[in-house]
Amino acid sequence: MIKLIDKQKIYLMHRDGVSNRQIATRLGIDKNTVNKYVAAFDKEMQGRKRKSSFRRTYTRSVLWR
Repeated sequence: MIKLIDKQKIYLMHRDGVSNRQIATRLGIDKNTVNKYVAAFDKEMQGRKRKSSFRRTYTRSVLWR
């Protein structure tokens, strides 16, 4: 189990375009651990994009009637 601060650092570095291998090296953790958290982060972001897109579409349809 990694610390919350390391998890946040993984997300921030991933967002900034740092490779998973470089993230693992910088934080001193296994690359597979980084892969796991990056995959979970990407999956969560995809869900949020879909939800936010639905909200915008629904809001527009309600407002423009």
